[in-house]
Amino acid sequence: MSTQAILDPRLGVKGGTRYRNPKTGKLVPDPKEVTFKCKYCGETKPLDDMRTLTRFFPPVVVCRECEKKMG
Repeated sequence: MSTQAILDPRLGVKGGTRYRNPKTGKLVPDPKEVTFKCKYCGETKPLDDMRTLTRFFPPVVVCRECEKKMG
């Protein structure tokens, strides 16, 4: 089996495409897609999932899932 990420058309998302890593089975962002690393969960996510929490000072940048967890 190839070590390159393979395209899974069922995982298409708005603004980009996600790939499934054949070794781990995890979703991998498109290499051409701009990503960021969430400060709390440590995962690399597409820029569409980035949220800025302005209720904290200084503002905190987190992913969509961590924003939901923080309330």
